[in-house]
Amino acid sequence: MLQLIIIAAYFLGMIVIGIVSRKQARGIDDFFVAGRKGSTLLITGSLLATIVGGSATVGMAGLGFSRGLSGAWWLLVGSIGLVVLGLFLAKKVRAFGLYTLPELVARQYDSRVGLAASVLIVVAWVGVIAAQIIASGTLLSVLGMGSPLLWMVVFTIIFITYSVLGGQQAVIRTDAVQTGIILAGIFGGLALVISRLGGWSGLVGALPTGHFTFPVSPEFSGYELISLLLLVGLTYVVGPD
Repeated sequence: MLQLIIIAAYFLGMIVIGIVSRKQARGIDDFFVAGRKGSTLLITGSLLATIVGGSATVGMAGLGFSRGLSGAWWLLVGSIGLVVLGLFLAKKVRAFGLYTLPELVARQYDSRVGLAASVLIVVAWVGVIAAQIIASGTLLSVLGMGSPLLWMVVFTIIFITYSVLGGQQAVIRTDAVQTGIILAGIFGGLALVISRLGGWSGLVGALPTGHFTFPVSPEFSGYELISLLLLVGLTYVVGPD
C-alpha cells in the first residue's frame, strides 16, 4: 500500500509541474525550448534524467553483472560526447535560434535532408522512449505491483500529459526532480548492498575476480571500447536531446 501511495504522489507531482509550467508559458519559445533560459543546473539535471533513465539503469545493471566495471563505458562514452557537444557545438547551434535538429539540418543543406533527419529521429526515439516505458513497467511488476502492461500504459499517459501541458519547461523541471530520485536510488541502493555484504571488502569478495578491472577487461576489449566511442559516443554529440 505504501508503495502505491509513493508512486501516486510521484505521478501527481509530475502533473502539478506540468500545470504550473503551462501557466508560466508565454509563447512558442517557452513551450518548445523553455524560453531558451534554462539554467546550467536545470539543463544538467534534464540531461542526466534523459540519459540515466529506466533503460540505462536496468541495462547498466545487466552490463555491470556480465562485464564488470568496464561495462560502465556504455554511459561514459555518452558523457564524453556531451562534453564535446557542450564545449564545441552548443553555442553555434544556439546561435541559429531554431527549435529542432531537423530545422538546423534543413538550414545547412535543404528541406529533403531535413525531412530525412526528422524520419530518422522519430524512428530512433520511438525505440528509446519505448525502452524507458518498458523498463518502468517491468520494474514495478518485479516489485509485485501488478501487470507490466498496465504500468506501461499508466507511465505513457503521465509522460504525455505533463509534456503536452507544459512543454519543454515541464520536461526540464520534471527531469530535475527525476534526477534527484534516480541518484538517491542508485547511491542508496549501493550503500545498502555494501552494508549487507559487510563493507567494501565483502562486496569485492562476493564478485568474480577481475570484476573491477578498468578500462578494459577480458569481458570488454579495447576494440569494443573504440566501437562504443564511435557508435554510441558520437550520437550524444549530434543527438536531438
